[in-house]
Amino acid sequence: SLSLIFILACVVSVGVKYVNMASNLFLGMVFLSIFCMCLGCIMFSQGEFMGGLNPWDRLAFDNIWPHYEPDPVTGITPTFFSLVALFYPSVTGILAGSNRSAVLANPGRSIPRGTIGAILC
Repeated sequence: SLSLIFILACVVSVGVKYVNMASNLFLGMVFLSIFCMCLGCIMFSQGEFMGGLNPWDRLAFDNIWPHYEPDPVTGITPTFFSLVALFYPSVTGILAGSNRSAVLANPGRSIPRGTIGAILC
């Protein structure tokens, strides 16, 4: 994953023009990931791949309502919004900043700095 982050940082640092050229590749990676997840679900439901889950882990209605428990180390109980704050940046990706490049004064400088800053923070 660190090598992928480094590659993405290199692509972003060369400029928005190249990010837009690479957007189809990134979109292809997203579709490949979705396809692999669907394939894994189908294989799991057919019993071809057990995936390490026990039969009692497949109960459908056990996880409908949130049952947040305190972290055993910190004692902090997460909330829905704290979990969204953790999850949302992981799915917006590199294309989120490049789509808004028209409003930036210097997109070639601002997008790489913002991307690296988001990764490090």
